[in-house]
Amino acid sequence: AHAQYLVGVGFSKENTVSASETARAELAKNIRFKIASVMKDYNSNDGSFIESFVKTETDTLLEGVQIKDGWYDSYKKVFYSFAVVKRKDVLSTIQDQIDGVVANTASTMSQGSAHYDNGEILKALIYYYDGYNESSKLLPLIRTYKSVNLFPEVPPVSIDVPASIEFKKKVQSIIDNIEVEKVDNDNFIHSQDVSFMVKITFMGKALRNLPIKFHGN
Repeated sequence: AHAQYLVGVGFSKENTVSASETARAELAKNIRFKIASVMKDYNSNDGSFIESFVKTETDTLLEGVQIKDGWYDSYKKVFYSFAVVKRKDVLSTIQDQIDGVVANTASTMSQGSAHYDNGEILKALIYYYDGYNESSKLLPLIRTYKSVNLFPEVPPVSIDVPASIEFKKKVQSIIDNIEVEKVDNDNFIHSQDVSFMVKITFMGKALRNLPIKFHGN
């Protein structure tokens, strides 16, 4: 019977409710570890993308969790709880998420390329970066599907889906061709603060409205 379910056992010395919360957390921990173990291969500046993705995906996968049993050990004075979720429901949810990532990734690449072709470099950069984050979800979801499945087939994924490395290359190609140059201007009013003007170009063409963050003493 256990083969049909993913299970988690929790305990508490306080009450049944906290024992059930522990059981649910124990069940979540296993799936969260499976996703996180793959996601660690993808780096964001502060790790917030990975952390939020893993939590969101795990919470979604565990929406169908039920507390099937509970008991009190009068000798040890401990409450126990038994949480289960149907394996096929988790697999179905993961498959839906994979389909969503595939659709979003293809759409994001298409929109990013359209903006790039129209000379809207900043918009293209945003779409390509979003596409990188979105496509980075695919491998962890597929591996989690395989680890949850008793018969680890790989769920079907179109061969035309852009990979995260493709988005990364496009982001890098844009960044590598952005140049920031200090401009000397005698008419520019100088105050006690350090002030200067800069000219920003992309492959020789002016790049307007690019936000810049300066670091200095």
